[in-house]
Amino acid sequence: MEKFSVMLFCVLCSRWLCSSAVRESFYTVIRDGDKLDCQMCPAGTRVERECTKDINTTCVVCEDDTYMDHPNGLSRCFPCLECGNYAREVTPCERIRNTVCVCENNTYELDGHCELHKKCSLGYGVRIHGTATHNVICVRCLPGFFSDEISSTVSCKRHQNCILKGFHVNVPGNTTHDTICGKKRQTMTYKPGHHQEPTTQMKSEPFTFKTTLSKTTDNVGHHCTGCSREFIYCLTTKDLVWMVTILLISSFGWCMFFKKTKNMSKYLSALQSVDKDWKFNIRGTGVKQNALHEIANRIGSDWSKLLGELGYTKDWRTLREEHRGIYNQALEALRLWTQWEENASLDQLKRAVRSIDRNDIYEALNNLVDEPDKKKDLTKHTRINIPLLGIRGRTARKGNRTNRKQADIGKPLLPRNEMPPTIPES
Repeated sequence: MEKFSVMLFCVLCSRWLCSSAVRESFYTVIRDGDKLDCQMCPAGTRVERECTKDINTTCVVCEDDTYMDHPNGLSRCFPCLECGNYAREVTPCERIRNTVCVCENNTYELDGHCELHKKCSLGYGVRIHGTATHNVICVRCLPGFFSDEISSTVSCKRHQNCILKGFHVNVPGNTTHDTICGKKRQTMTYKPGHHQEPTTQMKSEPFTFKTTLSKTTDNVGHHCTGCSREFIYCLTTKDLVWMVTILLISSFGWCMFFKKTKNMSKYLSALQSVDKDWKFNIRGTGVKQNALHEIANRIGSDWSKLLGELGYTKDWRTLREEHRGIYNQALEALRLWTQWEENASLDQLKRAVRSIDRNDIYEALNNLVDEPDKKKDLTKHTRINIPLLGIRGRTARKGNRTNRKQADIGKPLLPRNEMPPTIPES
């Protein structure tokens, strides 16, 4: 009995597979109110004349510069792709296959087109090199490094050390040019115990300390052979000043670097706080849902239109380069809006999505409700220092210190029905 069941199952599966394969090789045509199953044309061909009750489908080969890569019931073949700027052809177009193009060196693919890699300007070097799919990312040169050329491949280079090479520093280096060395340094030779004038000699070593011994008498009266000492100092006061200056500049640079890293950590922590404060309960379920994530999942390419409706407009090119996916772009833009708009609320988002005719998002937001025993303040604990992050946008805020002072001026000095205290006469 079990063998019979297995055989029956195999027969049914084979019949189903055969019937599905037959269905995939035919397409339906309605002629004079009747449905006809016409056979598809194979890859590399197209339909010239559809079938009738008595005649099968008539197929012809695709014309030049066209192709068809699958069985079809179409009357036209697809046009071959032409490789655009900065792209080269790898596989030519054939009747059954489209053209295959790849981007050339120093270019990357963006929205189906090849674009040149970004060139870092003076004072900036390459942090992450470009690939066939990603653009170059530039970074400003740190103290002690420079970049004197506009390039998409060169990173920041370290300043040369004139002191170690035995030269004076003529022009200190900065982020756009290297340190320029001057003349060779002159070293002074001092010999204690002798009354001759100090002599100068040219040295290439940065610092020399030399000791020799001769016959003298020590403090306790013992005689020894070879107790005179000869010292050679090669470090001048000017060199010391330059060394201290370079040390201070380097310390300042590292302090700024660690401060920026600390501020970035605060920024990431604040973003997590933003996500936490925008969580609402789904009506009737008690499950929490983040409103910003819900909008980013549904909005698609309309996120910039939504931000414009909310009154937050800026140049989004930098955000699009740093965040490749549309979901990440929309989520980051909404987070920035919550920091820019002091009175950001769920009702504002509802009105904005309805204004751009996104009723699907409106219905999803309408299902989100706040906790009944807790009134959220979405901007109290999630303010981020926007000027620190270099975000260009409106920075004027309502209720600043000046406005609060002006509001205090209009307040009465004493409560109503209260008399000022009297001063007793002396």
